[in-house]
Amino acid sequence: MSGQRTPASALQTQFFLAGQLHPEPALNTVTKAMGIDGAVSPERLARALEGVRQSHVALRTRLQTREGEIEQVVERDHPGPVLEVRECPDSHDALTSAVEATRGSLSPTVAPWKAVLLRHGATHHTFVFSAHRTVWDESSTAILGRELSALYENDGDAERARTIDLSSGSVGAGMADREPAPGGARRLAAALGDAPPLHGFPLKAPRPRLV
Repeated sequence: MSGQRTPASALQTQFFLAGQLHPEPALNTVTKAMGIDGAVSPERLARALEGVRQSHVALRTRLQTREGEIEQVVERDHPGPVLEVRECPDSHDALTSAVEATRGSLSPTVAPWKAVLLRHGATHHTFVFSAHRTVWDESSTAILGRELSALYENDGDAERARTIDLSSGSVGAGMADREPAPGGARRLAAALGDAPPLHGFPLKAPRPRLV
């Protein structure tokens, strides 16, 4: 059952129509990949992603056409898991193919964004986030980095996550109680915010940065 429907904005309409002309690969995307050198909990990362999704309407929005008009639909549920985890060789060609497949699978009408954790080994991963420009932009990815980091560090505790100030490198557990911000939270936020976007046809991407 579809959620709340409203007319699409002019910019959403522009990107939607551009996607109809060039459906594969999805050029109108914001895609970032980063390598993570260290242990990662997929379950914890999925909970953090779900927390971010619940907080932002953009991650619950898709487009559809109805009676010749383009409209945005805000859905309550996500179509499938918020995080896909799969094995991937640690090579440039394999990584490039995996990132290309991720962004190429996006659809503004079905799956406007996707998060994938590529597992190269027990302590080596690549995190890929790709979203269609009908719902997402570069500045939104920086926000995602900050909030995802905080929620992952606090394992879904939204109240505590909101006290993390990643810009100043500190965590507030009360007005007078300050402690160093978790290093993992700072690194994840910085990587998602600073990693260069992966654009182009075909995709020509450097190896993801490690954090």
